[in-house]
Amino acid sequence: MVDVEKKTKERVRELESLYPDYEWTWVYSGLEPPSPEDIESMRRRGWEFFETVSDIGPAGVMIYYSIYRKPKPKPKPSPTPKPKPKPKPEHARVTFKVVDADTKEPIPMAIVKVDTKELTTGRDGKTDEITLDVGKSYDVTATAPFYERTGLTLYIPEPTTLEQLIQLKMKPPEEFAPEEKEEIDSIWEKTLAGLGIAWKNLSEPTKETFRRFIEGVDYVKEHWADILIDAIISGITWTALESVIGKLATRFPKVKKILPFLSSEKKAIPRLTPKDWARFVKENPTKAAEYFLRTSYDKRVRIIEELRKDPAAWELFRDAITSASKKAPEAAGGFLSTLAKIGMATLPIFAITEIPQLITMMKFARKQALQEAGMWPSDVAMKIGQLEDTIKDTTFTVKRYIDTREFDKARESLVNARKTLDELKKYVEEHKEPLEKIGQYDLTWMEIKQLEDMLNSLEKEIEEEEVKPPEIPPEERKRKVRITSEPSGAEVWYKGEKVGTTPYEDEFPITDRVDFTLKLEGYEDKIVTFFPSETDQEQHVVLEKKPVPPPPVEKGTLTVLSDPPEVEVWIAGELKGKTNDKGELTLELTQGSYDITFKKIGYKEKTKTVIVRAGEETKVTVKLEPEVKKRKLWRVDIEAVDPEGNPLSAKILVNGYFTGKWTPDYILLLPGEYTIRVEKSGYKPAEVPIKLEEIA
Repeated sequence: MVDVEKKTKERVRELESLYPDYEWTWVYSGLEPPSPEDIESMRRRGWEFFETVSDIGPAGVMIYYSIYRKPKPKPKPSPTPKPKPKPKPEHARVTFKVVDADTKEPIPMAIVKVDTKELTTGRDGKTDEITLDVGKSYDVTATAPFYERTGLTLYIPEPTTLEQLIQLKMKPPEEFAPEEKEEIDSIWEKTLAGLGIAWKNLSEPTKETFRRFIEGVDYVKEHWADILIDAIISGITWTALESVIGKLATRFPKVKKILPFLSSEKKAIPRLTPKDWARFVKENPTKAAEYFLRTSYDKRVRIIEELRKDPAAWELFRDAITSASKKAPEAAGGFLSTLAKIGMATLPIFAITEIPQLITMMKFARKQALQEAGMWPSDVAMKIGQLEDTIKDTTFTVKRYIDTREFDKARESLVNARKTLDELKKYVEEHKEPLEKIGQYDLTWMEIKQLEDMLNSLEKEIEEEEVKPPEIPPEERKRKVRITSEPSGAEVWYKGEKVGTTPYEDEFPITDRVDFTLKLEGYEDKIVTFFPSETDQEQHVVLEKKPVPPPPVEKGTLTVLSDPPEVEVWIAGELKGKTNDKGELTLELTQGSYDITFKKIGYKEKTKTVIVRAGEETKVTVKLEPEVKKRKLWRVDIEAVDPEGNPLSAKILVNGYFTGKWTPDYILLLPGEYTIRVEKSGYKPAEVPIKLEEIA
């Protein structure tokens, strides 16, 4: 064991006598040679790495010391070399940013084409940087799904760094490609499915209303009445709307502003249910009437049907009409006129029996007129009311029989209703004079006409429903599936059993997912899946051959023992591994002769030829010598003067470190970039950046 520090000091004294023009110093490196970072740190302080001294220390481990040098100052400084000017770049660095023309929001996944080069925008709407030649013009086009293509000509006048903005305008929905429409449907379908709502069950007009959410908050506000009624009818909750809009917003910038609007509307109707709609009518009759009358006739009918399914909601709705008549007569009039039209045209049951306010509007005048004529109470009014009630009760019975497909009973009830209607007509004609006297004759015949239209409609409905075949439950309906393969003749397995060979065809319920496995000798097994479908399905499968295993390769073991450890092992230009901290590495190699190169930073690389034999272990030991890299130094002369040009004695700093020298003096530096700074009390410091090139 050796005193390595003493050995290092003796070596430094030897170098001082051999090279008197240099100053010498040593640094303890520890249990490993100096790292590139250590050498660079000393270099920044003006010291050049010279060599490493190492040996086994008192503890029985390898100890390393590093020796550095720097030139001694000379009495006369030489002229300061001027840094070479930086060459001007001949290119411009350009980034493209694609945004929505209306919202200015970034558009991800847009394609920007610059002549023949294609770039894709990221989440921030920006492309990667591209280098373009100065003095040239470039044709630039940009496009993205759901947006119109746009183009521009970009001229590069001078070297610069440029971010070019491109604005894309969204296509009108009617111009969307089929795959774009499918993407929107997919977002709605997947999000609603997670909330238990089936997108496919919504009507096509309702789907179209929801698809156009991507047009932004202005569209939603303009069509909010339709959207609100559609949501209530379809069972779509606030949570469902907010979830879908959140998904759409990641794809369509315009959608982001819809969420605040929904939050404000949510306060008026906390839940999108018929019952909460009825409560909204009661509390906000004017606004509710506005929404109600802005929707289509069919939607008005649908929401009334939904209200009737919930007795509590229907009762609340009727109370709301009464309340509306007191709070906002014009709103109540809008509801009643709409309901009257619905009732008289297609749903007379609602208009006559289940909206007390509406029937009161039609009969109160009759009662008042009869009283004024001294004829109330009268058998006329009582009789007309009884006959109307009988007809209405019968229509309920007819409708129930149609729903249960008991058509004979439905016809029998319809005949009874017509008999009652004829009796009503006869009775009105017999009492024409008193009714005309009070102005109620024409009104009564209007009611009779509506009742007659209703019975005719029911009769037509019986005829249409009777010819329709009974609906087959989905689980009993079947579709054909067909499989062909290349090559043909593959075995088809289903649920663990062989069911045939390709080409194969069979029938399965439309609600079933069907998984087959194709097997053929010499080919990989292939799983073929058919998802639930209402139409026949076919798939053609190309089978892949099984890979032929390569012949066995005879190999041997190569064990590398290196000093120092962590040495890279290269064979034929490929890094095969690195020895561990003990200097060991084991490789499995095909038998043969190899030229192996050993490398480590700070050491001279070495190459050895080794023969590896199959089934045998070959050991190779390598010791690398530290690399001494000599580089020529620059001499930089520095002086400082005051504003009048008088010399000053100022501290000299290089890259923030004090050199121990004062102006005027010189320093020796390796090639590289430095900042020379001079400081003196009472004066403002001065800095000069310099770049020193390698000296040949």
